[in-house]
Amino acid sequence: MTIENHLVDALRYSVDLAGKEQKIITNKEGKEFYDSQQFTLRELEPIKYANHLEVSSLTAVLSYISANVDEITKNKIVLHVESPTSVKLFTELNVDRKRELLLVAKPLLPTFNYGRWYDSEQFNISLQASFIKAEDRDLLIKFSSAIRIDNSSDLIDDGVSQTTKIQNGVASLGNAKAPNPVTLKPYRTFLEVDQPDSQFIYRLNKEGESALFEADGGKWRSEAIQNVAKFLNDNLSAVQEELDFIVLA
Repeated sequence: MTIENHLVDALRYSVDLAGKEQKIITNKEGKEFYDSQQFTLRELEPIKYANHLEVSSLTAVLSYISANVDEITKNKIVLHVESPTSVKLFTELNVDRKRELLLVAKPLLPTFNYGRWYDSEQFNISLQASFIKAEDRDLLIKFSSAIRIDNSSDLIDDGVSQTTKIQNGVASLGNAKAPNPVTLKPYRTFLEVDQPDSQFIYRLNKEGESALFEADGGKWRSEAIQNVAKFLNDNLSAVQEELDFIVLA
């Protein structure tokens, strides 16, 4: 390669560098940006956002607001009840038309798998651990504990109701109709509020296993969200009389 060719390559490289030069651009609000790649602007000093906190109760949300450690009461705050198991606390819009997420609350709840088949022992333990004590819950525990299915003919199913053998005493057996539908109150939202009750379909299979199927069309979710919103509205007014807030549900 000749000296002339080297000079041509060097000039071309210089032209390319000039075209890729990172230029500082200032908008009419005084914010400065640099062109990281041609036509891609990045702000030099963007607004900084804190990492949000995560808590597991509505009581913790109230404690955070009342303590005012981050001086959030200077501004309007937005509490968004996203679902029965999620509440988020935002600041009002800033100059960039963005909200800062400060806190997320998600309750710690027992797990029950609707539509899953449980053997008698698992079903009874789950009922006691995941549902509030109530008449239908106790009836289900008693019924499922007494089921005795030795062959497929021990279970009579007409598609709506089921009849099976149950243990009446130490040695006696009798037929009994499975309770259906049942009204239960599972732990499905924050423990500070009332747990909505719902109707469930109770079913048995030929192995004597039990399952619950939701039958309220998700109505409980709306009720739970309103319960959470009411709790926050009632308690925030007492915690901070001058607090400017809105609860969205």
